[in-house]
Amino acid sequence: MERVLIVNADDFGLSKGQNYGIVEAYRNGVVTSTTALVNGEAIDHAAQLSRELPALGVGMLLF
Repeated sequence: MERVLIVNADDFGLSKGQNYGIVEAYRNGVVTSTTALVNGEAIDHAAQLSRELPALGVGMLLF
């Protein structure tokens, strides 16, 4: 059985800085997915970035 490690980055949408950090980590192979903070200040920015990276798995944190 192949072993798979999923590294998820939380709070995509918290701030532009957080978003850029997650994107950089994804592009460098550090993270494989992220979780969007849907009420974050930069959620629209995160949505735009995620459209540019369709292979980045994005889940949603609802509360």
